[in-house]
Amino acid sequence: MKYRFWQYLLYPFSLGYILVTAVRNWLFDRGIILQAKTYDKPIICIGNLTVGGTGKTPMVEFLLRMLTEQYKLAVLSRGYGRKTKGYLAIDEHASATTVGDEPFQLYQKFKTKAQFYVCEQRVFGLDRIFETSNAELVLLDDAYQHRYVQAKVNILLSDYGRLFYNDLVLPAGRLRESRCGAQRADLVLVTKCPKEISQREQDTIVARVSAYTSVNTPVFFSEIVYDAVVEVQGLLHTSSNVVLLSGIANPIPLKEHVASHYRLIKTFEFPDHHNFTEQEILRIVDICRVERDTFLLTTEKDFQRLSPFMPQFEGISLGYLPIKFGFYGKESEIQSLIGDLVK
Repeated sequence: MKYRFWQYLLYPFSLGYILVTAVRNWLFDRGIILQAKTYDKPIICIGNLTVGGTGKTPMVEFLLRMLTEQYKLAVLSRGYGRKTKGYLAIDEHASATTVGDEPFQLYQKFKTKAQFYVCEQRVFGLDRIFETSNAELVLLDDAYQHRYVQAKVNILLSDYGRLFYNDLVLPAGRLRESRCGAQRADLVLVTKCPKEISQREQDTIVARVSAYTSVNTPVFFSEIVYDAVVEVQGLLHTSSNVVLLSGIANPIPLKEHVASHYRLIKTFEFPDHHNFTEQEILRIVDICRVERDTFLLTTEKDFQRLSPFMPQFEGISLGYLPIKFGFYGKESEIQSLIGDLVK
């Protein structure tokens, strides 16, 4: 992979970051000064080596669907982007503002099947969960670098478009720690792959990933599968004029998918976890009112942050597009492996 000129300029600073994280990991690995807490009940950690989205929420949803019949489940997230702090149990009084868009999305979809919590301090959060709930297994969202917790299973996600072995450590790249951090993974999942990925390319990626993981760590591949549009109000037709609103890390695949199925006339792209303002919403609504037969389409995650503005969308056709993972026919193999690792 070719790096840009500015990355070479920043690389000396990355060396300092590598040194700090390497010393930290060394202290945790040997239990010197820094120690990880273990729990009697299993914990599955889902995370990545990079900053930005790699598909952690779809993976948590997959695990929820897979494990809900076997265990009493709880999910603990940091609650990125929320306007509150500390430990919170998510209930009917919560919102994307108070607990974060992704935890609130998970709660909305699975509230009858699991319990959901947010807390920046994961040990404190886990202690409270195990003290006050009947949870038998906890899914720990986005905590791969949170070494204070000893998880039973570590699942490492890496985006096909920016595989960790091609990346550099901050600030020259997007890695939170060196590539060697992949050694802690019990399973590596390459996410957001193309619809068709050849066996030869898969073998090449597995070989490159395996250079940094422990011996025989399994590597799987997944693609984004777009589900049917959920029509919140109004109806979406193939002839509709679609206005696409997104606040996600990489909107390009979403935009390509929508453009291939509908008449995409306008896109509004915001940073990941963006908190919308009333002025922004009114500007989007004005665009939707100008065109006839317009449908405002957004992501499931973004819809959680749009909910407080629903009065402004009166008379506007609106819906969201859910996503999930596809595993190229190896879903049962992954389920079996995770089940064995947990046991």
